[in-house]
Amino acid sequence: KLAQAKIDKEAKDKADKLAQAKIDKEAKDKADKLAQAKIDIANLNKNALTNEMNALKNDEKKAAQEKLQKAAQATNHDAEDRALIEKQLADKKAAEKLALENSNKDLASLMDKYTRQIQKAIKQQWNKPPNTEKLSAVVRITVFPDGEVRNIYISKSSGNDAFDASIKAAIDKASPLPVPKDNQALNEKFRLLTFNFGSED
Repeated sequence: KLAQAKIDKEAKDKADKLAQAKIDKEAKDKADKLAQAKIDIANLNKNALTNEMNALKNDEKKAAQEKLQKAAQATNHDAEDRALIEKQLADKKAAEKLALENSNKDLASLMDKYTRQIQKAIKQQWNKPPNTEKLSAVVRITVFPDGEVRNIYISKSSGNDAFDASIKAAIDKASPLPVPKDNQALNEKFRLLTFNFGSED
């Protein structure tokens, strides 16, 4: 009986050890699985965070590129607008310059026309004294707006009183001079006249 009891006890201890070893192994396996699951979850979270960060960076990069493109387009538009404005200003200046040149030509033409008419009117009244060949004098005339002669001044005498006096007399007879009366701006240019009178004219 004692021997049988010993055998039973040893068998029971062995069975208990095997059962405990199985329980320990299952517990260890479960713990390992839980630990691996935590690691996997951590890796998943890390990967998800990395992917999210990469996506955010890509979005930011894309947004930055779009902003740069829009800025470049805006710069191009601004440059085109500036070029257009500069061209318009250049065209306007060219047109104004041409208009001024034409205006100046017209003004010069009118002044020349009236100057010749005044000279002609005076010379038609000029009686040159005898023996006054190769003489000349410069005369300055101030004129009222209606062409009436206000003053006659010999700014450079011929040296011959009779010759100088004949010029003054011709100017007096020709008064009022044919100045332009319908254009005030042009009329003002004929308030002071300077002529050169030569005996051979």
